Amino acid sequence: MYAKNVAAKEETIMANFVKRIGVQLRIRRNTFLYHQLDKADSFYFVTSGKFVISRETPEGKQFYLSYVTEGKVIGDHTLFDKNATQVFSAKALENSEVFVVEKKQIEKIFFDDRELALELIKSNNLYNKINETKFRDLVLCGKKGAVYSTIIRMTNTFGVKMNNGILVDFKYTLSDIANFSGTTREGVTRLFSDLKREKIIDIVDGKILVLDLDYLRNEIDCERCPIQYCQL
Repeated sequence: MYAKNVAAKEETIMANFVKRIGVQLRIRRNTFLYHQLDKADSFYFVTSGKFVISRETPEGKQFYLSYVTEGKVIGDHTLFDKNATQVFSAKALENSEVFVVEKKQIEKIFFDDRELALELIKSNNLYNKINETKFRDLVLCGKKGAVYSTIIRMTNTFGVKMNNGILVDFKYTLSDIANFSGTTREGVTRLFSDLKREKIIDIVDGKILVLDLDYLRNEIDCERCPIQYCQL
């Protein structure tokens, strides 16, 4: 899998710490771990399952920021801010488990544990860089480019090399891709029809098979960011 080890360092650094001081919490499928504007007083370390991180606009439209799987930390990353709130919501896509760590616990040892503090800063920087590049693509690449960018990020996050391309080993709906790209399901349907006709992608058992990744990259003037930044 393309991005199998991208988050490995974060897993090894954070896992022992959160499992030692955190509280395990089980979240059922289709229920929310937290909602946007909830008080952001904890970090959540995902030990199993999948979450979608999203935000609802005042008009009721959903925007997806990311899918999160085992080994990732979710929740607002701000420390030393008692007024921090969640910018996004986190919903379980399947039965999932997390370890909850209150921010005040981390803040107490932040200055005493140099290694932990350094890795938290690195993790935070990576989180910000991923989001920064996503918003860059949404703003600068247009609707079509945002869809292409989303497909590229899919290959980096869930891609498996095949003889004839890269299989995104995760089933998405066209609505999901529209929510990630800030566009409509109808727009994604038209783009996918064009890409299939031009043999840029194919659909295999409900999964996307990218046949020509370079075409998608060239269409959006891809800057070839490090793979750890170009994640879904």
